[in-house]
Amino acid sequence: MPVRSLRISNSCASFTFAFCISCLVFFHLSYSQDSAATPLLSPRDSTRVIGSARDSILRVKPIPLVGALEPFHDSSDFILSSEIPWMEYRYIGDLLWAKPGMYIRDMGNPGQNNQLTIGGVDWRGIAFLVDGRSQGDPITGTYDMILFPTDYIDRIEFISGPRAMFYGMNSTGGSINIVTKSLYTNKAYSRLRYSQGVDEYVQTDAMFSQNIFSRFNFTFGLTRQTIGAHRLDQEYRSRFSNADHDAWSFRTKIRYNISNSFNLVFAHLFHQTRTGLYGGVDFLQTPSDQLFNSLGATVTNNDAYEKISNHHLDLTAAVHFAGDTTQVTTVTTFYSNQLREYRDEERIFQTFPTNGIFLQADNRSSNAGILLRHVWESGGQNLNASIQAEEFQVESSLEVGGHRENKLSASVKEEVRLFSPFTFALFGRMDRYRSKDIGGLGTDMQFALLPSLTIFAGMSNSQRTPTLQELYWSGDSTLLPTSRLWLANEKHTVIEVGIRFSLFDFLHGSASITHRQIKNPILIDTAGVPGSQIVKYSLTFSQSDSRSFDGVNISLRSSYKNFFAQGNATYLRQPGSLHGSQKLTLLPEFYLDGSVYYKGTLADGNLDLKVGFRGRFVSQQTGMAPLGESGLYVPYVLLQSFGPSGTADFFLIAKLSNAYLHFIWENLSGNQYMLTPLYPMYERNVRFGVSWEFWN
Repeated sequence: MPVRSLRISNSCASFTFAFCISCLVFFHLSYSQDSAATPLLSPRDSTRVIGSARDSILRVKPIPLVGALEPFHDSSDFILSSEIPWMEYRYIGDLLWAKPGMYIRDMGNPGQNNQLTIGGVDWRGIAFLVDGRSQGDPITGTYDMILFPTDYIDRIEFISGPRAMFYGMNSTGGSINIVTKSLYTNKAYSRLRYSQGVDEYVQTDAMFSQNIFSRFNFTFGLTRQTIGAHRLDQEYRSRFSNADHDAWSFRTKIRYNISNSFNLVFAHLFHQTRTGLYGGVDFLQTPSDQLFNSLGATVTNNDAYEKISNHHLDLTAAVHFAGDTTQVTTVTTFYSNQLREYRDEERIFQTFPTNGIFLQADNRSSNAGILLRHVWESGGQNLNASIQAEEFQVESSLEVGGHRENKLSASVKEEVRLFSPFTFALFGRMDRYRSKDIGGLGTDMQFALLPSLTIFAGMSNSQRTPTLQELYWSGDSTLLPTSRLWLANEKHTVIEVGIRFSLFDFLHGSASITHRQIKNPILIDTAGVPGSQIVKYSLTFSQSDSRSFDGVNISLRSSYKNFFAQGNATYLRQPGSLHGSQKLTLLPEFYLDGSVYYKGTLADGNLDLKVGFRGRFVSQQTGMAPLGESGLYVPYVLLQSFGPSGTADFFLIAKLSNAYLHFIWENLSGNQYMLTPLYPMYERNVRFGVSWEFWN
């Protein structure tokens, strides 16, 4: 984008911020009363309210869970902020492993863009939302999970199976909605998290919140994550050369509770990252006994790196019409801009071998729109409806070109409890995009045979439309983008049946079988060889007739006094893939993770302790590897296969007063394994740190 256009974009953001502040001050002057909010805990575990008994009588109570897809749904299906401190993590991907059916192509080094798949569908068919609105990149349709600050999460809503398609366009594989923290406190509240590991890995998160005046709350937070980024000018080796990472995230939320039935929320989230893209270990240039040796291995690319800068601005009005708290209506206007700068060039302080390639590619895009959502729950039904109008714009991209597209979406779900043990739901959505109508329809039900046994089933038909990258990517910045308008929409049919059970309050769990049929699947491949010097225009897209995936997901949790065991197991039967005449297994057929631990209170109630072991097993695969310039994953063809592999970690989390201490020792046995070729996981790794809350 020209410099002038960039200045205009920043001016618009500044004007929006100033306008929002002016509106909030105006509403305060118009509606202010001589009252201050007394803290109470929301019954929905949202909008934390903090204060003292000396505060005056509560007259205004915040509307909870603004931005939730299912604000009245059973919270046991989600991950809550109260649980997250007990789940040792680096980023949101570490939390997603807690749900069955999810596989993450982890590249071992913090900061790399790990790919999430659900039931065989990759991130192009998974909707990432924050407070109910999509965060996906307008060009690729994907979302980099490392960007979101985990300590900003109030809860995570997971929706997979047939119902996932209801919550967003191109959400056929699943929908993940992050509801952000929203505090309401008369006393100054601060929170600090610090975590440290090997190779100069450091993660810091700080947050501050306080009511500036009655009903008006200001919250600010920042996150920084680095590995090997403190000595870039000296080419510091972050385990492997050119694997350094430095990321900043700033967040601001201003909430004005005009009344019990009308709240305004302004939020701004900014990300800025710089990450070395070392391309994994070069299989052809590294002796087989040195593949896991950070000193003896040769990386694929010593030159490539990317810079990402994103702004997300949202202004939301939440309303209880007629004071009815069983109905929540939200109206959100939003604007985002994204910039990914990919570079493959020799650095000033270059001490490692170079590849002789000089490439500078910028992909700048933006989107803006308005989202109206209404949720109403009564004794016999739950209605969820939304309408959204949005404009996407690729402002500059040498590989994709400039494009502007409009999208109009509408969705409705009606869930009815016909009689006490039986619930039936019908849902559908319609999207108008690229002058085409994209429809989806589904239904599901659940029937409680016994208080401890429930069966459920569902079916849906939906579509995934090609991304702008799939339609126009040229792969060569010296050529004009190539049109692939012949690509048809993918058509997904999903059928799921399963049970949820409880046995004597000792064993709880669920098991489900899912069948997915995809017509016109859009496949990704490359004419080059990932893991060696890939030609920069090798990315290819093709479309086949039909592919099917069958999955079995099992989740179990048992407890005896203060001892717990829990785990997930996934079996995925997938279609065979070919690269020329070579047969590939792109995803593991079987993977599981679990933990055994003690959790209880010691030292006369002064110490809360969780200590135990967690493990993970992944079956054999050939896998897929990232192709740096495109930001997508392509089949890896140099290895016949890798795995099976397993690992076990030790963890300890302790709570002393208002401080959480965490310690984790990864890969106790020192196994050499990887989840993405050829990105070796740590043979051993230690992380430790503290999270601390302060008042006044």
